[in-house]
Amino acid sequence: MIESLLISQVEPLRSKVKPGEVIGIFSTSRWQGGETVTLAQETWRVAQCDSVLALRDRLSEDASSPLIVVTPRDITEVGDDVRARLHKQRLFAVDPWTLLMARFKARLLDPALRLQPELAEAALEALEQSAPNPAPSGVLTPEAVWQVVISHRLGMESAHPDVQELLEWLVTDSASARWQLLDETLRGRLRAWLVLNQGEIASLLIQSLESGFGTEALALGLALGALRQEPADAPSRVALGTAQGRLERYTGNQPVKATIIRQWNEASEQWATRLCGLGRENEVRDELAQADRILEAIGASQYAAASKWSPLGFQQRLIDFAAALNRGDAAQLKNAFAAVSFHEAARHLEEMRGRRDRAEMAVRLFRWLNTTAKPAENLDSAVEQYLSDSSWVDWARHRLLAGDEPEALSRSYRRLFDLVTDRRERENREFAALLAAATLADQTGSKTIPVENVLARVVAPLARKVPAGVLIIVMDGMSWAVLRELSPDLSKHGWLEWAPVNELFAGCALSALPSITSFSRASLLCGSLVSGGAGLGKARLRGT
Repeated sequence: MIESLLISQVEPLRSKVKPGEVIGIFSTSRWQGGETVTLAQETWRVAQCDSVLALRDRLSEDASSPLIVVTPRDITEVGDDVRARLHKQRLFAVDPWTLLMARFKARLLDPALRLQPELAEAALEALEQSAPNPAPSGVLTPEAVWQVVISHRLGMESAHPDVQELLEWLVTDSASARWQLLDETLRGRLRAWLVLNQGEIASLLIQSLESGFGTEALALGLALGALRQEPADAPSRVALGTAQGRLERYTGNQPVKATIIRQWNEASEQWATRLCGLGRENEVRDELAQADRILEAIGASQYAAASKWSPLGFQQRLIDFAAALNRGDAAQLKNAFAAVSFHEAARHLEEMRGRRDRAEMAVRLFRWLNTTAKPAENLDSAVEQYLSDSSWVDWARHRLLAGDEPEALSRSYRRLFDLVTDRRERENREFAALLAAATLADQTGSKTIPVENVLARVVAPLARKVPAGVLIIVMDGMSWAVLRELSPDLSKHGWLEWAPVNELFAGCALSALPSITSFSRASLLCGSLVSGGAGLGKARLRGT
């Protein structure tokens, strides 16, 4: 019984109590307040008396200050001597539901609530002096009462928290303390309510909390992704079953059924996806690291690859991918890359996303190696081949070695890089021969513009169409492979690529030979083959 409920019952009686009389309150819920209460600036003692003997002891004490006794004993159980000392020789029954109904402006009470006085008292305590929304249709429902109690006592907003909300609450620093502050009866009522709404998993999560592992509930759920499988061989089934058995230490020695494993894991993974979408990846990383530690603790690290979120499992998938890449079997490589690509954490966490992208590059390079390119017949076709194909290959092969990968994968990437580089060097030699022949014949091709003609053939026509003028940015030393890497970022920042209408590719400029700055930049800016420093180009552009 809470103080506000006691005062509401005693306040109308206090002025009518005769000297020597005691106000008796019948209540099946125990007194939750202190040894005294104040009524109209007068101090009253309050005593919880669970037996008739306790009642007699209290009544025999000094009566210099008024007394209120709270007891679960019926008036028929007390003797005449006790009854004689009670105001009006009776025990006043406190009905917290009547008071709570008044607070909700309800006319009727859901019958399921009548036998739960401790719930009404908890709701009255939570409301304090606030006025709740009136009960719809005048009926006070369990949902309305639990909404008040759960919000006040647990800090959750919903009367029907789903599994994800329960998990998020369990990992808070205050969850265990809040739960322990509930009296045993209310704790049991709340557990039953949560189970009614979410089923057996709610009971298991509460068991986890009471076992001291509530703060690991999300990590446990993420770790369970590695255990949601049916191994084909008997030894693996035994090992997996043993690992699942070790989970019971986290759930109060309660077994975790397959259906609960699935439900717990899915809710945890949905939480991870949502937080990544909110930009809170570091929180997800912390839980994933803890999940991998749990897998190690229960002897299930070798099954991490089955998890869609485990960082350890992602590394295991990469190692499998490296093995498939070394074997050179296209079908196996496709399946291994699918496992890497569909790893959820690799979709959301930058460090894994980079590794996934490099694996994709490796697959593309593998496919490129296994195609037969038609040799270029002239410089135009060689340039077109480079722009449409080989420049992408150059970008991909250099990206391949840009990350920190597991040792087995690094070796596979290095081997692939060397194979691709050998083929690209052969292509470069073929290109050089075509370039030499075209240079000797003074025929650069229709789609290859000498650098000294770029201003006249590309810039000037645009300048005539754009009254505001055209800005030329010379990016010294940039290759097409580097441009391939920069293009996505340029697009994100609002840069648009223009190409000639009805052309298969944009074409390119051919640098002066030798292709060094003092020749090519001066020739570009001067409009003819010359050599010189930056001052020469500026002077020619100014017409001096």
